[in-house]
Amino acid sequence: MHHEIDDIHGPLLARYVAGRCSPEEEAEIRAWIAADPSRAELVESLAQTWRLTREPRADWDVDVAWQQLGKRHTIQESTSRRRVITPFLRAAAVVALLVGAAAVWPTISERFFNTSRPVAMREYRTERAQRAEVRLSDGTLVLMSVDSRMRVPEDYGKSARDVYLEGEALFDVTHDEKRPFRVHAGDVVAEDLGTRFGVRAYPGTAITEVVVAEGEVALGNERLQPGDLAAVAKSGAVRVERGVDVAKRLAWSEGRLVFDDVPLRDVLAE
Repeated sequence: MHHEIDDIHGPLLARYVAGRCSPEEEAEIRAWIAADPSRAELVESLAQTWRLTREPRADWDVDVAWQQLGKRHTIQESTSRRRVITPFLRAAAVVALLVGAAAVWPTISERFFNTSRPVAMREYRTERAQRAEVRLSDGTLVLMSVDSRMRVPEDYGKSARDVYLEGEALFDVTHDEKRPFRVHAGDVVAEDLGTRFGVRAYPGTAITEVVVAEGEVALGNERLQPGDLAAVAKSGAVRVERGVDVAKRLAWSEGRLVFDDVPLRDVLAE
């Protein structure tokens, strides 16, 4: 996939892992990741490199750094050809420059530059009127609601912990600071910070919901606490409601449906 990381995606990825994206840019990167699960591991590698720096420089100009790296890091095709740098290495190098950790990039480039193989996925699915309990290899417990689908990379837990959800599920996460747990649901990425939380993102719905029962969840620039409900629109707009009745929101996990001032059409759909 190195051909996709061009002069646009490179600086954008750098800003994304540094937490300096605009909401529009962040939504673009999330959609880019969601389109190919293998990209999540790449972005996690970039994020891990960023976290290596204890005191990130606040005065780095990402785009200027990109240009500087393009001059410094080149690949000699032959003595008669122009010296060039591949798009992937430019993307890797600019983040490495930002964090002062260029030494880690040979490992990353070796892993991603020469491969375009899709990541093998294990799929879990429930039908209507059916729930399922899934225990992942790291001990994380996932309770899937009805008519839901979850995909888990075969190499889950080796360097990243990402799962891909269509439908609804409750996650009781085994926390690991070195390997954050992320749920990709539509255009939303919910990251565990030591948490028990629910995600609802059925295909065809306009809103993706994340509700926190315990701990904390990172949702873009938002930090959700217990009792918080975030509703994310297709546009990327986030509305956070505080102090919701989490037990009602997650009653399905106990085999109950609880409705409070809900239109009949929505009740019938449930």
